[in-house]
Amino acid sequence: SAGLWPLTLVILIAIGFALHASLNVNEYLRIFGAQSQLRIVPDIWSNSMVASTIIGIKYSVLVSLIAFVILQISRKKALLSSSLISILIIYALYSTIILGNRSTLIIGLVNIVVCFLLLVRKRNLLQSVFKFAFYLSIIIVMVYALGGMKLVDLSNIVDTSKLNGRITWIQFINDPRFRIYGEVISQSSLFPLGGKQMSLSLQYPHNVWLNILYVAGIIPFTIFTLFTYKVGLGVFRVLRKDIFSKEITILIINVFLTYYLMFLVEPIFEGAPYFYISYCLLAGSISNTRNFNGAKKHEENSLGY
Repeated sequence: SAGLWPLTLVILIAIGFALHASLNVNEYLRIFGAQSQLRIVPDIWSNSMVASTIIGIKYSVLVSLIAFVILQISRKKALLSSSLISILIIYALYSTIILGNRSTLIIGLVNIVVCFLLLVRKRNLLQSVFKFAFYLSIIIVMVYALGGMKLVDLSNIVDTSKLNGRITWIQFINDPRFRIYGEVISQSSLFPLGGKQMSLSLQYPHNVWLNILYVAGIIPFTIFTLFTYKVGLGVFRVLRKDIFSKEITILIINVFLTYYLMFLVEPIFEGAPYFYISYCLLAGSISNTRNFNGAKKHEENSLGY
């Protein structure tokens, strides 16, 4: 089917990043323990310490599959693979709480909301909305039940994690990442060629576009902005043509939304360049599907079908 290749690529990207992140988290727990307040994690490949936000970036694509997996389970499709992915997602969320990565949790919530909105737009999918809500409720009840039976001490995990105290509204609006956006924009006219000459309150802007402006200047910033805009527009046009099934459409929307949300709040080129490469791979896959579908329709019209 048309969505087989993008779906396969998304799952491979999600699982690949998640396995690497999970191995790093396991090493972190072995060395420091879950109660540690350190926000640096040992990387098993480079034998160095990396920021915990890198782990959040690697988990983000997997977490973006939450809505898709619940939708698959509610429709009793691919139950085995969906269940296995669900286990990885649960571990990713546990790691997120331990390491205090707010962005990953927000992405999961945004994906669920977007899935609801997309399902509600389709009147014939009203039944799917109720099924989706039903299975989501079951998962929430199970988590609370585990906590109630003391099999998992949820309150202790949250209270002692680095996430506690970082998710309040005051902490959110006082996040230095938002302040640095204004610093880069206000100084961009003084340093149009970049060169890391701006005076910033952080080491670098936590935003891909502004980081390019800070490092390389206005020309690369403009090129990259146009590129990401064109990719987003191309994905939107493909989805409007109903090439993919509704489940794959929701998956693609959530995954690309995840990429753009991460681009907004994290310095991808500084810490996770492979994340950007995976974005380009997936964008190319969607573009190839669009071109193939267009060529196929043109051939059919030429033959009189």
